[in-house]
Formats: sequence, C-alpha cells, structure tokens
Amino acid sequence: YKGAVDGFADGLREAGQKSGKDIQIFTKEAATSGQTKDMLVELMKTQKIDLIYAVTTATTKVVSEITGSIPIVFTVVGDPIGSGFIKSFTEPDGNITGCTNLSAQLSAKRLEIFKEAFGEKSAKTLRFVFFYNPTNSISQASLDISREAAVKLGNIKLDAIPIKNKNELTKA
Repeated sequence: YKGAVDGFADGLREAGQKSGKDIQIFTKEAATSGQTKDMLVELMKTQKIDLIYAVTTATTKVVSEITGSIPIVFTVVGDPIGSGFIKSFTEPDGNITGCTNLSAQLSAKRLEIFKEAFGEKSAKTLRFVFFYNPTNSISQASLDISREAAVKLGNIKLDAIPIKNKNELTKA
C-alpha cells in the first residue's frame, strides 16, 4: 500500500499542495478492521480531517461506515459497486470515489492472455494455478469467473488453491 500512498502524496504536491502547510497526511496501518476503526475514531477526535484516502476494500468498508460526510478516495478496491461503495462508475454518488483494479472482472481476460502467450498453437492442455482467499468475496468472484473462462477457452486446466494467509502460501 505504501506505493499507493506515496503516489497520492506526490499528486497532491504536483497540484501545489505543500505538506505541513496546506496539507497534513496521517498514515495509519492496521492489521484488522477493528484496529482501523479504533485508529480512525481516535484521529477524528484529535484532528480535523478533510479527506480520507483508503487503500484496499477492507479499509474502505470500515472508513465508509463511520465517517459520515468526510470525502473518501479509495484505491485497490476490487469491486466498488458490488461492495456497495458507489452506485456506478459514472455517478459514484455520496462522499466516496476512487480507482478500482477490477480484479474480478479482468480474470477472464487474464486467462485469455495466458492462453495466447503460452498455448494458442499448442494442442496440449495448459495448467493454470489460481491462488485465492476463500474468505474474500472478490477473490472468490475472480475464481468463479476464471473457472468459467477456462471452460470457454478450452485446453486450460485450472487448479484452485485456497490461501488465507502467507503461512498457508509457503505450504502450498
């Protein structure tokens, strides 16, 4: 997330905002949504907050539930419409907007590119390993879309491996 926050701060500086004078950026990192909520509530008690920049779906969910009218700009959100943050891309509505990586919606295209790059002219079946987090709705949607795409594209065997944390990844 650091790169996203740094890019956001760089953009503010390029727009003429001076850190410490025109703007003050508070960076908070939390391991759980409860910690995110506690930190934000405490910050809101001690500081006047004009804008919240939220990185990830989980963080955006927490801050959108407790901020009221403070504008929120999000990034690294897989499905802002499905998550209920915005009404549509053209008319987000309310106090929230941002950038999405459309992770689930692009899953089929990723498989198509994979097949073009590694097996378009091959009769052999390509093996594609898909790591996903079964507790994350975006991850699960990406898997479902990828499974459908693998069937439509043909000659792709998709192996889905559930991973909930980095310790499980090393065991996979």
